Amino acid sequence: MVDREQGGIRNLTDNGITMHSILTLSKALSILLENGKLDQKKVDEVKAYIEANQIFPNGDLIPKNRLKMKFNERVDHAQNPLARLILDLMEQKKSNLCVALDVPTWEEAVRILHEVGDYVVVVKTHFDTFPDWSPARGEQLNELAKKYRFIIVEDRKFGDIGNVIKSQVRAVFGWAQGVTMHTICGEGSLDGVRMAIKEMNDPPFERGVFLVSELSCAENLISTQYTKKTTELAVQFSQVVTGLVAQSPLLIKEPGFVQLTPGVSSKPGGDNLGQTYVTPSDAVLLKGGDLIVVGRAITQSSDPKDAARKMRNELWNAYVERVSDGLTTTVERHLDQV
Repeated sequence: MVDREQGGIRNLTDNGITMHSILTLSKALSILLENGKLDQKKVDEVKAYIEANQIFPNGDLIPKNRLKMKFNERVDHAQNPLARLILDLMEQKKSNLCVALDVPTWEEAVRILHEVGDYVVVVKTHFDTFPDWSPARGEQLNELAKKYRFIIVEDRKFGDIGNVIKSQVRAVFGWAQGVTMHTICGEGSLDGVRMAIKEMNDPPFERGVFLVSELSCAENLISTQYTKKTTELAVQFSQVVTGLVAQSPLLIKEPGFVQLTPGVSSKPGGDNLGQTYVTPSDAVLLKGGDLIVVGRAITQSSDPKDAARKMRNELWNAYVERVSDGLTTTVERHLDQV
């Protein structure tokens, strides 16, 4: 009948049960306030108590919902230095935009970075798509990153044994702070990352990996079990894992991880090569994305600067809505309506 909003929806959803409530506590409080039965002070006190007392079925307190926490509140929860840096930078720049720099020439890449640098927190690259890539290009990219205050994440999607991974990530970490990788080879590959960062001996060790737990392309082969195991590995190796590449709002429970969500454009749909797109607001409010990857909607725009500015504003507004949306999150309301 009444959802007290103390974690019931989440607990049931985790067990494959969809709950429908006639009334939520938030709605009941609103009705009582409107009819003069409660004052605003009492309503605020009840809301604060409920939000601070989210519980599991066994009575243990549920950690604060990542989706309702502001980025600056999550910094201290992050075990990985790069995750702390990204969360802090998103709050400073009032941006949760990551631009995918998938363009044919280095000259075009530099031009676009000068136009969009002020609006982005992360620039995601595929360095091998530039035919004239060299260490000098990496140095130039780092200079631009310092000028405009953004982080470089190489979307390499490594997936090999630990010894190979160790060499691969060390090479990339020479010019990028982050890299994406698969977990197909299990713990050994993450041990390789950990050893690489340790051997670099470069305090404050602001390096890390994003584990690919889900993909935005149609008919991809990642299974539910693979996603679950990848999430478990992220927790196990939280000192080197910055976050997860993911599409599901309730996948990441630890507020110290950053959810990197690709497949976003100004209009939903897809291309003829299997990529699917959702809107910016859906990426944040329904998919639970923290850092949102936008590529062609910006890089192929006639005015990349204006496109980046508009996208940054839309994404940030969605984030503000998410963290200030009363007791019940947009995701929980969506699940309740399914």
